[in-house]
Amino acid sequence: MLKTLPKSFFVKVGIILLLLTVIVQFFDVIITKNIDSFFVEKFFPPTDEVFDSENSDFYFSAFSDTGTRTSIVDLIGENVKKSKDKFVLQVGDLFRYRTLSHYRWMVSEVQDAFQTMPIYSIPGNHDINDKYGLQLYRSVFGQENYWFSYGNTLFVGINSSSISFSENTLDWLKRTLKRERKYYQNCIIFTHVPPLDPRKGYSYCLEKEDSEHFYSAIKDFNISMIICGHVHHYGKLLFNGIPLVVLPASGQKKRDCDWGFVRFHVSGQQIEVDPTFFDQPSRNREYVEAYINTYLSGSFRLFVLSGSFFFLSMIAFGISFGKKKN
Repeated sequence: MLKTLPKSFFVKVGIILLLLTVIVQFFDVIITKNIDSFFVEKFFPPTDEVFDSENSDFYFSAFSDTGTRTSIVDLIGENVKKSKDKFVLQVGDLFRYRTLSHYRWMVSEVQDAFQTMPIYSIPGNHDINDKYGLQLYRSVFGQENYWFSYGNTLFVGINSSSISFSENTLDWLKRTLKRERKYYQNCIIFTHVPPLDPRKGYSYCLEKEDSEHFYSAIKDFNISMIICGHVHHYGKLLFNGIPLVVLPASGQKKRDCDWGFVRFHVSGQQIEVDPTFFDQPSRNREYVEAYINTYLSGSFRLFVLSGSFFFLSMIAFGISFGKKKN
């Protein structure tokens, strides 16, 4: 049957599909630009709060740079749910598209994977690198700089998604450390972009000047550890004497390192680091799944697609209302 159809038919169908994609993305941009007028659930657990203050022996995990590969997120979630972890740090680049629908879809995938496990997120360069990205991130997740404490440890998350720290961020960091650090045995800072690249001869990290400004802000506060992502390569090193852990990618492009995550064990003032890696094949169909769930899902999109398909079909095939046969 397909052989009997003229080539123009397939051209017209292709044009329709292309126009449908443009229309759906247009409506998604409109929603994103007017994000403040929509009710958006906050997915963060409580921040700027103290949890289980008497505990000095606990576990938590951290992952970063998923690139919407939900199969890796699922593997991490399965591992974490069977563990003694109290919470999880997500250290940036959770998303691929900076639109409301994609944010909501990816967050629902993460919630399905981790269930009731608290997840503390911080933005990466792929999360807010377009015009409305920071506005969208704040609307879904809340603040991009915050602190919380668990047991004997202060955790401070800061935004480095522009591959640098703003002056306001570093000022906030210094004020927070000055106010809170003295109450805890340990202090862990987590942010997306590391001050150093763990690989020899590479510098996929903060610029030297930004690293120096960062160190200047934290040097007087006895920082126990810094946890970062961004490089897609696992590494443990020292940043001016401070232990620095760079996480492996959890779905984005591998750089001489398998996908994985890292578990941390806090015992008094000791912090043990235990990486887990997954030798999983790349599945590009996950990007297709992300695109479909981002742009082609929901009742609103179904309405837009149905109406657009009908009217574009009229145009493409030369049919109009009220047209009579000769």
